[in-house]
Parts: sequence; C-alpha cells; structure tokens
Amino acid sequence: MQEEESLNSGHHMRETLGWVAVSQGIAMTNSASMEASTTDRLYRHRVAPVQLQTDASNATLLVKIASSFGRDTALARVSDQLSDRFNVQVAEEQSRDQELRHTREAISYLVFGDRSGRLHIEEDAEPETGADRSFGEFGQITINDQWQTVMLQKQYESPIVVVSDPKAQNGLAMSVRLQNVNTQSFEVKLQGSAGHLDHLSSENVSFMVIEEGEWISENGARISAGQVSSNKLSRQGWESVRFDQRSQSMVAFTQVQSTAEEGWLVTRVKNQSRRGFDFTMQEQEIDQRRGTHDTETIGWIVIDEGDHQLDHSRLLSTTTSSAISHRVTQVQFTQAFESTPLMIAKMGSTRGGDSSNVSIEEANASGFNVRIAEENSRDQETRHIRESVSIIALSDRSGRLLAQ
Repeated sequence: MQEEESLNSGHHMRETLGWVAVSQGIAMTNSASMEASTTDRLYRHRVAPVQLQTDASNATLLVKIASSFGRDTALARVSDQLSDRFNVQVAEEQSRDQELRHTREAISYLVFGDRSGRLHIEEDAEPETGADRSFGEFGQITINDQWQTVMLQKQYESPIVVVSDPKAQNGLAMSVRLQNVNTQSFEVKLQGSAGHLDHLSSENVSFMVIEEGEWISENGARISAGQVSSNKLSRQGWESVRFDQRSQSMVAFTQVQSTAEEGWLVTRVKNQSRRGFDFTMQEQEIDQRRGTHDTETIGWIVIDEGDHQLDHSRLLSTTTSSAISHRVTQVQFTQAFESTPLMIAKMGSTRGGDSSNVSIEEANASGFNVRIAEENSRDQETRHIRESVSIIALSDRSGRLLAQ
C-alpha cells in the first residue's frame, strides 16, 4: 500500500485488500465484449494513448498501475476515453513536494463494452472448486462498549469463538461479552464493571474461531472445540470437559458465547491436563455472592501445547508456570518471532478466588509483559496470588487454520 507522500515513510493500520484476476485477451460476456491486458513498461507522467481492439465508446473502463518502478505515491489517471483508445498518465501525489515526474510503468486495464451488466458462466461450465480445508480463522478487532458485528471469512455450522482478555483500564479488569454467534458472524463488546461503565477506551483484541469438533492441523497439531451450557459461578462449582485419548499436554481457552444475563462476566479454568480441564464463570465481585446466574453457553478451544507451523504461519500455544500476579511480569518466548505476534491470553489456573482475568500490558517479538487484573466492585483490594496464564501467539495478524 501507499499513503500520501508526506505520510508514506511511516506505518499504517492493517487493511483488507481485494483482488481480481482476469485472463488477458478478448472475450464475450452475456451481452458485450470484454478486453483485458497488461501493457509493457511504457507509461509515465506524460499523457499517452493505450490502443484497444474493442469499441470503447460506451464502455466501462478499469485502469491500474501494474508495476512499481517508481517509488513515489502514484496512480493511473485516464484523461480521455475514445472508441479505439484511452489516454492515460501516471499521476503522482504532491503532499510532500511539487515534483510530478515519474519513471515508466506498466498499466493493466479491463474494458467492458457496456456501461453496466452482469457476468455469467457458460451453462455447461463447471467452475473448478478446491476442497475447503479450513476449519477456523483468527484476526484482530477494535472494540468498545457498544455491540458491533464481526463478519467471518467463511460459513460455519457451529462456530466456537474465543476472544483474548482485554487490557485493564485504570488498573481494573475489563471483560469481553459475545452474543448472536452464528454461522457467518458474531457480536462483541467491551464490558466494564459497576462504577466503571462509562468512558471506556476502545481496545484492540484478538480472536479465534474454530468449527465445533476435533481437527488435525496440516502439521499434525490437534485442535478441538466445543460448548457447554451452564449456570455455575465459581461459588457453586465447576463443569468438566474430558477427553478419552490425548497424547500430549494441551492448552484450554474458554469464552461465554451468549448474553442470557448482562454485565461483567468471565470464565475461569483449572486442572488442565491431557485428560481434560474444569471451568466455571465469575461475575463482578459485588454480584458474585448472590450465587445465581442465568444459563449461558460457554465455548472452549483446546490446542496441543507446542510451537506449531501452520501453512505459512507460526502458532505457539503454551501455559506459563504459576508466576503471574497483580504485578507486571515479563515473559520471554523460547524462540522470538520475526515481529510482534497476534496474542490470545486467558488465565490458565484458579488459585485466587477473586474475579479477575489477564491483562497484556505490552508485547513485542521477544515476549510480553502481563499481570492479573482484578475487578473491584466490592472492595478496592486488587492484589492477586500467582497464577498460570495460557497463551496463543500467531505470527500473522489474520488468517485461516487448515486441516490435513
């Protein structure tokens, strides 16, 4: 990507880029001709013609620069469109200087014979469709205290969504609530506790979506996902998820998928082993003592512990030792990433009973700074005993998970 020249030397937030590829040549659509081609490296800042083989007098024209020999921010500018040609130049942006000269570039163009229309496949044609091996996806979103919809890359039958615990605000734990998790989207928002509901700052959080079931990734890592209905808070007991056969240690992540009852709410886990794990829910402390909560759907994702290679991505899944308390602690990756990874972090133990979750304070390619953040609706005490923290770290900011 290129920004205006005065900004182009810095950074840019991650964007979604779309692309369309068309075979070069001339073809007939349902009602009009279509011409597509990429020229030689002929076009620069001076206006010059591109000769066409089809009639463009009433055509729809798409033109893009198809090379990057010149570094200055630029695009293709069409000045005239005639029946047998169009005139084009490489036009530079001038926010940094008034210089407009540009070296020669190639141009790609697509000409449709009509001003509008539809594209159809031949009635006898059977488009090639490769088997979809994806069983999950991951990404990063910015959330606030208002519900927003996140659209998924594919359609699932029964998606399980896990969102990283958000960073604490003013030293206090925030929670993430989900609702309307369906085949193609879910809704998410940031939730503060009593006395801290207003003026919440937006937060960047990471998420992972896995189709319910058990999957073997392309490099052999086992990833499982499921859901359980429960109304248990930590004072009423725990739910259990058990596995018949699991050859190695695993890392568990849980998330409330529903909003049967609104308010600050998190999940807690304990007893992680290759045989399974236990989980429960915690409300804000001022409500936790009342002992009841409406039945919610709790989703879980379990990943074999280890450093895995997924297609072109790296996925690290692990649970730290019981070394993370309310004080900021530095955790180093055994092997550094090339850049700051996407991270999903959850508490991996329940040694302290106060309502709390994980706050990643800072992260880089080598590791991260983390602490346990308590909720303080009942009292101002936020000290917490040492806990384990479970993490997923992914080298890419977004992508799909592929099965063998």
